[in-house]
Amino acid sequence: MNTPTNPEASKAGEPRMPSARTLHGLDWLNFFLADVQTGVGPFLAIYLAGYKWNEERVGLALTVGGIAGILTQIPAGALVDRLRSKRALIAAGSTGNTMITCWYECLNHSAIVR
Repeated sequence: MNTPTNPEASKAGEPRMPSARTLHGLDWLNFFLADVQTGVGPFLAIYLAGYKWNEERVGLALTVGGIAGILTQIPAGALVDRLRSKRALIAAGSTGNTMITCWYECLNHSAIVR
């Protein structure tokens, strides 16, 4: 993909190059998302083993989660490409995730770390 170095290129109908601040923010977002994505599998395996799940059931749960992730990548990517405000999508996802976690903990009346 050719990205112009001329900031006035958008006036000619060509896309502008993203700012260094935007690229830096995207780098940090990818860092934290990768951290969450790679940390869930081992945490979930230990968590489920604590509830007396055997290795087969834990493996099946992780496999189903992985397949679900693969199947949702294309529709999620299409959604992100269509949206103008990508920051709002990230904020909505983060807020929704936090709210669901708090709701789950309130239902169980337990702390995350016991």
